[in-house]
Amino acid sequence: MERFHFNPIPLNEYSRKLFPNIETFHIYNKYNEIFKDGKIFKYVIWHDINIGINTIEVKSIGDEYFMFCYGMKEINIPSLISEI
Repeated sequence: MERFHFNPIPLNEYSRKLFPNIETFHIYNKYNEIFKDGKIFKYVIWHDINIGINTIEVKSIGDEYFMFCYGMKEINIPSLISEI
């Protein structure tokens, strides 16, 4: 299992040890355990997520806003935004 650089199945504490070289972590449902052990560089979410609606007045959007939005297809940018 050391040849895998991603998890082809959902993992738990025990099965994570079977995949020591994971760099891309796939999250198959909202109940999957998420590991942040320093070896994982990318997360892929395969289930629907609700990012909600931001009602705070924002003037700048940084990289951290899009951290886990790999499947995002579009975004409406308000006219108040002056920097991305």
